[in-house]
Amino acid sequence: MISWMQKHNKYLVWTIWIATIAFIGAGFVGWGSYSFGSKAGNIAKVGEVEVSQNSLNMTYSNLYAQYNQMMEGKLDDAKAKELGLVQQAFSMLTTQAKVLNLAKENGIVISDQELLEALQNIKAFQDDGLFNQEVYNMYLTTQQMNAKTFEARLRDELTISKTFEMLQMDALPFETQVFAAAMGISDQIQYKVLTFNDVNVSVENEKLKSYWEMNKENFKTPKQYTLSLLRTEKSDVAITEEELQAHYTANSFNYTDSEGKQLTLEEAKEAVTKDLQLRKSKKSAQKAYIGMKKG
Repeated sequence: MISWMQKHNKYLVWTIWIATIAFIGAGFVGWGSYSFGSKAGNIAKVGEVEVSQNSLNMTYSNLYAQYNQMMEGKLDDAKAKELGLVQQAFSMLTTQAKVLNLAKENGIVISDQELLEALQNIKAFQDDGLFNQEVYNMYLTTQQMNAKTFEARLRDELTISKTFEMLQMDALPFETQVFAAAMGISDQIQYKVLTFNDVNVSVENEKLKSYWEMNKENFKTPKQYTLSLLRTEKSDVAITEEELQAHYTANSFNYTDSEGKQLTLEEAKEAVTKDLQLRKSKKSAQKAYIGMKKG
């Protein structure tokens, strides 16, 4: 089966979403704990692979941590339920289980030595670049997890990675030749661009009139508009100091400097005067417009 998939991997559309174990290399964050039942039991079986309660708990917690970080710490259990995090976690695990079934069917395994090397390369468990057993044990203790559970999850992740690595393969020579041949096939054509002078058409008046009657809506002169402008000068609007003070008091938050500091009336007087003149001249402009419209 692996050899067939290697040869035909370019025609397969992989929709498998591999749920990356968030605590590998970054540490597991125990936010968003969720009770799914007995921790020792299995909640599902996909082919020959069982989905454990522990795996679901850990995957859910990892998802919760990721969403909580994106939402700047504002995620709660109600929102997590709305987002369907439990369903997402379960979907990830069942998808992983399908890949693990493929690996088991084709004898893809992770040796104890490979598991040990991967564990020792997790930076979260290193001290001065070297694996520290005490740091590892402390991590397991704080997460209430035993080494067997953690290493089983790590082994599954490594198995999935190895499975996909084996599916990566360059195109076979025959495939390359077939595609190259298809791209090289072409037809030769001859064409000529015709102009109005090359087309000799006799037009009968009756047919021309009939065509015009059916399409006369398309043959109209362009629309024309007469535009009249009436300008109201704001400088003609008289403003008293009392009006200026009242306008500034009501709108002082609009007058700030480049650093956002509020300006005094004296500092913003020019801008305040301009705004108030525009506001008062609006009424005059509307009256003038109505008068012009009435003629």
